[in-house]
This record gives sequence, structure tokens and C-alpha cells, in this order.
Amino acid sequence: MLRTIASLIAKNLFLWKIYYHLIWKPAIVIRQARKNFLYGEILKRLKTGDDTAVNAGPFQGLHYAILESHCSTLLPKLLGTYEAELQSTILSWKEQNFPIIVDIGCAEGYYAIGLALMFPNASVFAYDISEKARNLTKSMAIKNLVSDRLTVRGACESQDLLAMDLSSGGLIFSDCEGYELELFDRRVAEHLQNCHLVIEMHDRPHKNFFVRLKLEDIFSNTHNIKIINSIDDFQKIKTYHSPLVTNYDD
Repeated sequence: MLRTIASLIAKNLFLWKIYYHLIWKPAIVIRQARKNFLYGEILKRLKTGDDTAVNAGPFQGLHYAILESHCSTLLPKLLGTYEAELQSTILSWKEQNFPIIVDIGCAEGYYAIGLALMFPNASVFAYDISEKARNLTKSMAIKNLVSDRLTVRGACESQDLLAMDLSSGGLIFSDCEGYELELFDRRVAEHLQNCHLVIEMHDRPHKNFFVRLKLEDIFSNTHNIKIINSIDDFQKIKTYHSPLVTNYDD
């Protein structure tokens, strides 16, 4: 029955205009209003006084100085479901004593400052080409009392990594939005051979090969490689249960 009605509306311009103006357009506004309402309600649950911190996951207790996420969605980070498929890997490092942590594409500082809290003896270098992202990272560092161990810089190039003394190891976190192949080559891989790396791959055809395959080839002689597949952040809220969204079925 519903399919028949839908087919009639789709084929008839007059019915389509009625449907579009009376149902479709209002529904978009209503959905957005519902989304804004839920966002506000969950934020209320997350707040403690005037403070808002990550509720769960390896960075639980990470404080946001400004409630803003740069180039990603804020709520999954606060709920602790953001990139949850990485969490078991991050937690497996707890016994490590990384002297240096490098976050390439640091955004507002979620990983850079979260890792600084997790590894209190590490010097953290946070790179981002966005001035706004760098300023947000600095603010988060101050809020979490780690600014004395943080260096914030602009673009990260291969030479920046090669200039670091990483002979004792370190942790490299890279989400550089497609710049992976310009940043990493065999010389850099060899220099980072004692380091743990997490590289978000923006897989695409590139000069007759795919980025993922090229990166696997670059690191094949120096590192053990594990591929971790991602899922959408809002699906993570359902897949990785958060008690703060209980009673919301949206």
C-alpha cells in the first residue's frame, strides 16, 4: 500500500509539490529541531557545573575548554565513542613509556591532550595547518594542565619527523587528510622503526596505485601492520553502548 502511494506521488507533479511543501520540508526542520534538542539534553548529562569532560574511554576525564570539535563531531568525543575501534589499541599501550608523542592533524587536541594525560612523562608535539585548531589545542592543554609539555606547530613535513630523536621510541598519530604519501616514505619509516604509529588512511587511487597498498609497502620492512576498519561515529553510539544516551532511540 505504502509503495503504491509513494509511486503515485513520485509520478504526479501536483501530488509531489503538495508532499514536498507539506511533509518533506517541514520534516527536515523537525528532524533538525529534534537533533538540536537531543544534543542539548545529552550535553546537560555530561556537564558537571560549568565543566564538560569526556565521559568514557581511554581519555575519560579529558576537559574541553571550549565546547567545539574541529573537523569532526563533538558529541561522540564527549560520550567516549569517537573512533572507538581504536580504543583497545590505545589502552594496550598503558604500560608503555613513550618519551615523545606526535599528533599530526591534531584538530582541537582530543588525541594530543588525551595522550598527554595518559602518558605524563611524554613530550607532545601537535601539528595542524589550521590556526583555529592550534588555538583550540593550546586552550585544551591549559585546561588540562599539560601546556608545559606541549609544542604546537603548523604543517608537519618529513623533515620534522626526521629531525626528532626517536631512537628510544615514540608514538606517532597521523590524520593528515590525504597527505600520508607526501609525509611518509621508506626513509621516514626507517627513522620511525622503534615507534608505534596510527595512520588514518584516506584510501584513493594515486598514480596507478592505492594509498593503503603504498603505505603498507613503505612500512612492510620496519613495522608489523594491522588494519583497523572504521564505522560512522553516530553508529558507534549504538554499537559501543553509552549509558548517557539511554532512553533516546534516535
